[in-house]
Amino acid sequence: MGLTTESPIDTDAVEAICCLPDDLYRLRWVSYAYYDLSTRLSAKVGENNATWPAFARWSAYTISESLRVDRVNPRLKEVLRQHALPDGVAGPLVEIQKRMRSLDDGAMPTVLALGNRMVFHEVGWTIAHFLEFLERQDDRNPEPWAAYEGCIQPFEATDFFRSGYAEWLRDGVHAYYDACWENDPAKKAQLVLRGNILIGAYEQWRVNSFFDVALDFNPGSLIRELRVRHDEIGTRPVGVRHGGTRRALRHQWALLDWLADAYAAFLTRFVLTWDAALDSEKPTALRLGCDLPSRRQAALTENTLETLDDDVQRLFDTFDRSGGELRGSGARNWRRFTDRMSFIVNLFRSQQQNPNLRVAPFFKEKRLLELRLNDEDLQALRKIGDPRDEELVARMDLGEVDAEHLARDFVQRKAPYDIMRERQLQIAYPDWVDPAKIAQGREFFKEHSMEIAAALFAGSLPKAYTAAKGARVLVTTAELVSDVSRRIAETGRLLLDVMLPDDAGLEPGSRGYTTVLAVRGFHSAIRKMLAEHEPWKTEWDETPINQEDLLGTLTTFTVIVIESLEKMDIVVSDADRDAYLHTWLVVGHLLGIDYDLLRRHPFNQDLEPLTYFEMQLVRDSIFRRQAAPSASGEILTRALLAVQESALPRALRPLPPAAIRRFIGDDAADLLGVPPAGPVRVLLGALGPVGSAVDWIAQGRLLRPRLADMSTQMFRQWVAEQPGALREWAIDGLDSELRLNPVIDLRDPKPDPPLWNEESARLQSPA
Repeated sequence: MGLTTESPIDTDAVEAICCLPDDLYRLRWVSYAYYDLSTRLSAKVGENNATWPAFARWSAYTISESLRVDRVNPRLKEVLRQHALPDGVAGPLVEIQKRMRSLDDGAMPTVLALGNRMVFHEVGWTIAHFLEFLERQDDRNPEPWAAYEGCIQPFEATDFFRSGYAEWLRDGVHAYYDACWENDPAKKAQLVLRGNILIGAYEQWRVNSFFDVALDFNPGSLIRELRVRHDEIGTRPVGVRHGGTRRALRHQWALLDWLADAYAAFLTRFVLTWDAALDSEKPTALRLGCDLPSRRQAALTENTLETLDDDVQRLFDTFDRSGGELRGSGARNWRRFTDRMSFIVNLFRSQQQNPNLRVAPFFKEKRLLELRLNDEDLQALRKIGDPRDEELVARMDLGEVDAEHLARDFVQRKAPYDIMRERQLQIAYPDWVDPAKIAQGREFFKEHSMEIAAALFAGSLPKAYTAAKGARVLVTTAELVSDVSRRIAETGRLLLDVMLPDDAGLEPGSRGYTTVLAVRGFHSAIRKMLAEHEPWKTEWDETPINQEDLLGTLTTFTVIVIESLEKMDIVVSDADRDAYLHTWLVVGHLLGIDYDLLRRHPFNQDLEPLTYFEMQLVRDSIFRRQAAPSASGEILTRALLAVQESALPRALRPLPPAAIRRFIGDDAADLLGVPPAGPVRVLLGALGPVGSAVDWIAQGRLLRPRLADMSTQMFRQWVAEQPGALREWAIDGLDSELRLNPVIDLRDPKPDPPLWNEESARLQSPA
C-alpha cells in the first residue's frame, strides 16, 4: 500500500512501514505513526495524558538521529563542555566516540533500529488494532472486549527478540480501555500511567538483547550478520554467534564482559540521550545517565500523578530504584533492564501530562515524509527519461543520421558545444533558485578545488559505478562513442565548467549552463541510440539514463563529495554545504531531473526541492537498490584507477585504491574489485578509533595533499594530451586557482619556435 499522512495509521500502514528497507527513512515514518496513534488514543483516554506511543515517538526520533554516523555526536560535545574539559582532551573523546559508533558499518545504531522495528511491528500494530476496535465501540461492553483481549498475542521469540510476558501487554492495553470509560480525570491519569508502565516493561524486556549488542564495544563479534530481508515481516533480523550457549552475547570471558559493561556504563553516563520536546516544542536532549527534570505544572490545576493509587504505586515500586524521587532517577547502565525501567517509569510519571510531547510533526519532518522512496516508487522512475528528449534532439537538427552516429557526433565532432551555443534550448529557472547561494557554492569550490576533484574521482565516480544498471550504460556508450578515460576527463570538465566562478552564474549563455545542456543533449542522443540496440530494445524494461540514475549520480556529486571532504579533515560549514548542494540542484534541474517525481503531492516551487539530509536519504535508498557486483563496474573502476595511477609517482600508486576504500567503504569497494590497500590503508586508518584522535596521525590531513596533487596532475595531462576530449577547455584564470600550469596554452596557440635564428644560421652555413 502507499503510505500517506492524509489517513490514520492502521494495521496495514504499520505493515507497510515495517517493510520500508531504509532504516532511517523507516524510523521517521515510525515516529510519525506513533504521533498519529498517540493523538487518537489521547482523544479517548484524556487529552492531558501522553500514552506509551507518545513516548515511543521520540525514541524512534532519537534512534534515527543516531543513525547519522557520518557526524560527531553533538550531545557528547555539549557534555564535555559542561565538564570544562580542555579541547586537547574533549576533541579526541568526541572523535573516538564517532569512530566507535561507526564500527562494523554502524552496528550500534543499526541494531537499535532493528529493535525499534520489532517493537513497532508488535506493539505499534497492537495499538493500531486496539484503536480500530475502540473506534467501533459506542459504549463499554464487556463481551466484545473479552473476545478482543484474547486476540492480543505476543510475536514469536527469536535469539534477539526474547519471549516476554504477554499479560503485561494485555494488561497495559486493558488499562487504556478502562481509561476510555473513566470520567474522573485523576483516575483516568492513573490508568494511563499503569498502561504506560506495563507496555514499557513488556517492550523493554523483549529488546534487551539488542541493547547487549548495541552498547558493546565490539558489536560485530556478537552477531553473524546485520543485513535484513524486509520483504517478509517475520524474518529473523540478525543471527547471534554461539546462540544458546554461555558464549553468546559476550559471556565467554569475565574480563571482556566487565569491559563491555564498563563501556555501556560510560555511554550511559556521558553519551546516550533521549531527544524529545519537554521544555518546549523543540526537541532537547535528556541525558539517560542524569536525573530527570521536574515537570512544571503551571499549565495544570493540579498534578494528578503526585500521589498514586495503591495498585499503581505497587507497580511503580516494582521497577523504580530511586525511591520515587527524581533525584537519583538517572540510569547507571542502559544495558540492564532494571536500570532502564527505573529511568523509564520515572519519565512516564513526571512527563505524562506534558503537552509538549504531543506537539505536531515539524515542517522538516512533514516534507521528509512526502518523499517517495519505496521500491515501487523508485522503480517507476527507471521508466522515465527526459520529458524533453524529443524536443532536444529535434532542436539539434543534425540531419539524417542514425542514432549511433548522432551519439558519436556529440563526443567526436562539434555537436556538444557549438550547437548548444547556436541554438540555445532555454530551460526556465524555477522560483527556488538563489543566485547568491550559487555564488557561495562556487567560492567554496574555489577554496577546495582540487580536494573536491579528488573526492569526485576517488569517491563519487566509484560510488556511481557500484550501481550495476547505470554502469552498463556507461560501458556501452564508452564502447560505442568514446573511451572510458575520455569520459572521465569530460566529467572533470563538467565539474570545472559548473563550479568555477563565472560572472554569468548558471544563467543562459554562461559556460556552465552551456556545458550542462550539452551533457543533457548527449544523454538524449544516448537514449535514442540505446533504444535501437539490444538488450535495451526488447529485454530490459527501462529507459537508459533514467530519473533514478540521474538522481543517484547527483547524490554522488553532492553527498559523497561532502562526506569525502570531511574524511580529508576539511571542515565544511552547514552554509557552505547547503550552498554547494544548491548549485548542483540547479545543475540537476538543467540536466532534466524532475524533482516533483520524488514527492507524493505537488511541492511548493518556492522551496528548494531537497535538503542535504533528504539527499542523503535518496542516496541511501537508490544505492541500496542498485549496488551490485558487475563486470561493467569493474571495467570502469579499472580504467579510473589507471588514470589515477598514471598521475602519481610509482611509490604513491597504492594511494587511489586506499582512498576509494576510505571514501566509499569496503563493501562498495569490494563490489568494484578495488585492490586491497595494504600498508597504505593501515596508515590511512590511523590505528582505528584511538588513532583518529591523535593529531600526529591525522589520516585526513595526510591523505589530502596527496590526492590534491593527483587531481592536479590528471587535469594537466588532460589539458596537454587530450585537447580533443576537452574541446575549448576554458582555463582563463585557472593557473593560480587550480595550480594547473598547463604544458600548452590553448588560449593563444603559437607555432613552435625555430631551433636557431636566421642570422646564426647564415654564419654557420658552408656557403
